[in-house]
Amino acid sequence: YRRPIRATVNIEVAATLCARVIVMPGINIGAGAVVGANSLVTRSVASLEKVAGTPAKRIGWVSPRCLTFAKEVLGL
Repeated sequence: YRRPIRATVNIEVAATLCARVIVMPGINIGAGAVVGANSLVTRSVASLEKVAGTPAKRIGWVSPRCLTFAKEVLGL
């Protein structure tokens, strides 16, 4: 038996997590980041980074204009 690890997951503004994503305890997901479907996030994701897979790996970057647009739409 292992004691459960209790740590917070921090998801910043305008980050997108697709369906069936698993985020491990203590992970940070940056502003405007995108996590692909069925991904297992074991490391923190930087702002404007696209990740996917098991474990999640960087597959590209999001345009900074997308984050600016999201903040304007959300009024942040």
